[in-house]
Amino acid sequence: MLSELLRQDRIRLVQEITLPDHRTKSVKSWLDGIGEGRVLVVDTQISDELARGSANLPQVELCLAGRLNPAALVGADLVVLTAAAAEAISESLS
Repeated sequence: MLSELLRQDRIRLVQEITLPDHRTKSVKSWLDGIGEGRVLVVDTQISDELARGSANLPQVELCLAGRLNPAALVGADLVVLTAAAAEAISESLS
């Protein structure tokens, strides 16, 4: 599933997610630089800033790497993975 998303250029890898505050505007600004549509953000820990800032954005779904499921991947136009999430997923699949 992940390899197909990668082939379709629907995965973005980021080192980490750093937001200045918990405002929706900050999350929106960060996402504008990444892509559009329904976005699934996957990390090993969801920061309070990201959780609170994305709460008013219906096109954004947050997921912990350990709880990633195929339905969430299929429903996303774009998947944003942090380096830590990618490593955790790789370890769980090997």
